[in-house]
Amino acid sequence: MPRQKNTVCPICFEGRLLRRSKRISDTYKGNVITYLQPGDWCDHCEEGVLSGEDAQATEKRLVEWRAKVDRREAQELARIRKRLRMTQAEAARIAGGGKNAFSRYEKGHARPVMAVSVLFKLLDRHPELVREVKEFAAV
Repeated sequence: MPRQKNTVCPICFEGRLLRRSKRISDTYKGNVITYLQPGDWCDHCEEGVLSGEDAQATEKRLVEWRAKVDRREAQELARIRKRLRMTQAEAARIAGGGKNAFSRYEKGHARPVMAVSVLFKLLDRHPELVREVKEFAAV
Protein backbone atom coordinates (compact mmCIF):
# COMPACT_ATOMS: atom_id res chain seq x y z
CA MET A 1 0.00 0.00 0.00
CA PRO A 2 1.66 3.27 -1.08
CA ARG A 3 2.10 5.95 1.56
CA GLN A 4 0.57 9.37 1.15
CA LYS A 5 3.03 12.16 0.52
CA ASN A 6 4.10 14.16 3.55
CA THR A 7 3.14 11.50 6.08
CA VAL A 8 4.39 12.62 9.49
CA CYS A 9 6.95 10.28 11.01
CA PRO A 10 5.23 8.22 13.75
CA ILE A 11 8.53 7.92 15.61
CA CYS A 12 9.83 11.48 15.96
CA PHE A 13 6.73 13.44 14.82
CA GLU A 14 9.08 16.00 13.27
CA GLY A 15 10.06 14.56 9.91
CA ARG A 16 8.22 13.26 6.89
CA LEU A 17 8.25 9.69 5.60
CA LEU A 18 9.74 9.28 2.16
CA ARG A 19 9.51 6.10 0.10
CA ARG A 20 13.05 4.91 -0.73
CA SER A 21 15.63 2.22 -0.14
CA LYS A 22 18.12 2.84 2.64
CA ARG A 23 21.56 1.25 3.00
CA ILE A 24 21.50 -0.89 6.16
CA SER A 25 24.37 -2.74 7.82
CA ASP A 26 23.67 -5.74 10.03
CA THR A 27 26.18 -7.53 12.27
CA TYR A 28 25.91 -11.20 13.21
CA LYS A 29 28.66 -13.02 15.11
CA GLY A 30 31.19 -10.39 14.09
CA ASN A 31 30.25 -10.54 10.40
CA VAL A 32 28.74 -7.53 8.63
CA ILE A 33 26.35 -7.43 5.70
CA THR A 34 25.19 -4.26 3.96
CA TYR A 35 22.02 -4.24 1.88
CA LEU A 36 19.34 -1.91 0.56
CA GLN A 37 16.14 -2.02 2.61
CA PRO A 38 13.01 -0.62 0.95
CA GLY A 39 10.64 1.24 3.21
CA ASP A 40 9.28 4.60 4.27
CA TRP A 41 12.17 6.49 5.86
CA CYS A 42 12.00 9.67 7.91
CA ASP A 43 13.87 12.65 6.50
CA HIS A 44 14.54 13.89 10.06
CA CYS A 45 15.32 10.97 12.40
CA GLU A 46 16.21 8.42 9.66
CA GLU A 47 14.00 5.76 11.30
CA GLY A 48 11.83 3.70 9.01
CA VAL A 49 8.45 2.09 8.76
CA LEU A 50 8.47 -1.22 6.90
CA SER A 51 5.50 -3.02 5.45
CA GLY A 52 5.40 -6.80 5.41
CA GLU A 53 6.34 -6.64 1.74
CA ASP A 54 9.35 -4.43 2.58
CA ALA A 55 10.56 -6.89 5.22
CA GLN A 56 10.06 -9.87 2.90
CA ALA A 57 12.14 -8.13 0.23
CA THR A 58 15.29 -8.66 2.31
CA GLU A 59 14.39 -11.43 4.79
CA LYS A 60 15.42 -14.37 2.58
CA ARG A 61 18.83 -12.83 1.91
CA LEU A 62 19.43 -12.18 5.63
CA VAL A 63 18.34 -15.70 6.66
CA GLU A 64 20.66 -17.23 4.03
CA TRP A 65 23.54 -14.98 5.12
CA ARG A 66 23.14 -15.93 8.80
CA ALA A 67 23.03 -19.63 7.86
CA LYS A 68 26.26 -19.16 5.87
CA VAL A 69 27.91 -17.49 8.88
CA ASP A 70 26.75 -20.39 11.09
CA ARG A 71 28.18 -22.95 8.62
CA ARG A 72 31.53 -21.12 8.57
CA GLU A 73 31.55 -21.08 12.37
CA ALA A 74 30.88 -24.84 12.47
CA GLN A 75 33.73 -25.45 10.02
CA GLU A 76 36.00 -23.19 12.05
CA LEU A 77 35.27 -25.09 15.28
CA ALA A 78 36.06 -28.39 13.53
CA ARG A 79 39.30 -26.97 12.13
CA ILE A 80 40.40 -25.65 15.53
CA ARG A 81 39.52 -28.87 17.35
CA LYS A 82 41.49 -30.95 14.84
CA ARG A 83 44.44 -28.55 14.94
CA LEU A 84 44.51 -28.90 18.73
CA ARG A 85 44.39 -32.72 18.35
CA MET A 86 41.26 -33.10 20.44
CA THR A 87 38.47 -35.58 20.01
CA GLN A 88 34.93 -34.28 19.81
CA ALA A 89 34.30 -35.80 23.24
CA GLU A 90 37.28 -33.92 24.76
CA ALA A 91 36.16 -30.67 23.14
CA ALA A 92 32.62 -31.19 24.44
CA ARG A 93 33.87 -31.76 27.99
CA ILE A 94 35.95 -28.58 27.83
CA ALA A 95 32.99 -26.66 26.43
CA GLY A 96 30.71 -28.05 29.13
CA GLY A 97 28.32 -29.74 26.74
CA GLY A 98 27.12 -33.29 26.58
CA LYS A 99 29.21 -36.01 24.97
CA ASN A 100 27.79 -35.31 21.50
CA ALA A 101 27.66 -31.52 21.76
CA PHE A 102 30.69 -30.84 19.62
CA SER A 103 29.55 -33.25 16.93
CA ARG A 104 26.26 -31.33 16.75
CA TYR A 105 28.14 -28.01 16.58
CA GLU A 106 30.38 -29.20 13.78
CA LYS A 107 27.46 -30.60 11.78
CA GLY A 108 25.52 -27.38 12.23
CA HIS A 109 22.71 -29.15 14.10
CA ALA A 110 23.21 -26.94 17.14
CA ARG A 111 24.69 -23.51 17.66
CA PRO A 112 27.36 -23.18 20.32
CA VAL A 113 26.97 -20.42 22.85
CA MET A 114 29.30 -17.46 22.34
CA ALA A 115 31.56 -18.56 25.22
CA VAL A 116 32.36 -21.84 23.43
CA SER A 117 33.26 -20.06 20.20
CA VAL A 118 35.40 -17.54 22.05
CA LEU A 119 37.18 -20.23 24.08
CA PHE A 120 38.16 -22.23 21.01
CA LYS A 121 39.26 -19.13 19.09
CA LEU A 122 41.49 -18.24 22.04
CA LEU A 123 42.88 -21.78 22.16
CA ASP A 124 43.55 -21.54 18.42
CA ARG A 125 45.67 -18.42 19.07
CA HIS A 126 47.22 -19.83 22.25
CA PRO A 127 47.49 -23.62 21.88
CA GLU A 128 49.92 -23.66 24.80
CA LEU A 129 46.86 -23.24 27.06
CA VAL A 130 45.15 -26.47 25.93
CA ARG A 131 46.80 -28.60 28.62
CA GLU A 132 45.80 -26.11 31.34
CA VAL A 133 42.22 -25.90 30.05
CA LYS A 134 42.01 -29.69 29.99
CA GLU A 135 43.18 -29.77 33.61
CA PHE A 136 40.50 -27.29 34.67
CA ALA A 137 37.87 -29.33 32.83
CA ALA A 138 39.31 -32.61 34.19
CA VAL A 139 39.62 -34.01 30.66
